[in-house]
Amino acid sequence: MTRSSILRGDVIGAANSRLLGLRKGARIDERSPELIFQVALDRNQGVACVEIRRGVGGVPTSTAKAFCLVSGGMHSSVVAWMAALAGFSVELVHLRTSEESVVEAGRLYSELSHRIDPTRLKLTLLTGSKNSPKGVIAAWLKKRGKESPVFAGYHLECRGEFGWPGVTGVAYPLLLFPEQEFKRVFNSLGLTGYFESNGLLSSVPESAPSGYRAASFGGARADLHEVVDSIK
Repeated sequence: MTRSSILRGDVIGAANSRLLGLRKGARIDERSPELIFQVALDRNQGVACVEIRRGVGGVPTSTAKAFCLVSGGMHSSVVAWMAALAGFSVELVHLRTSEESVVEAGRLYSELSHRIDPTRLKLTLLTGSKNSPKGVIAAWLKKRGKESPVFAGYHLECRGEFGWPGVTGVAYPLLLFPEQEFKRVFNSLGLTGYFESNGLLSSVPESAPSGYRAASFGGARADLHEVVDSIK
């Protein structure tokens, strides 16, 4: 921080147009999410500051919450991460389709818990009839879906499995995100998601609400085994 008469050119030159184009407050660079930039301008004193912090934890950009339907696969994991980068407090909602899917959802929580403020992160596991997975989602949406936005990982290159007929109230924030970018962001997370359960849901015709039970874990940084042991 300095008077503009001393470092007007140097400081404002360093805080280039890309940074100053961001609105005042904390911002996270999606391509380098380990860096946070804070730009503040005091017109009376001609002050410009650029603060760079490591890690996204502790500097939320919003108080809004979002539910993210996650399968453990690439697309839904990227949506959850991007929602966190956008400043949402994120509740990961996973429908148990197999033990492997639970492990991958737990892996996603564990990874994100070490990248963001864990008090803004939660994982909820839904367990219901394996014969009516869409019914479980429909029942959960009916009960919780109006509390906050509900995000899912569909995009236009997933045309063959787009949408769940009979299931409403879900938004697709990365609808236009290209597959190549999904892969790039997913690889940056170091995850191993082996499938997307969206296709499994699309093959099941029933969407009438079905009973389920829910188990949750959140608010703390945790390794994979801690997450899985807590919600199983």
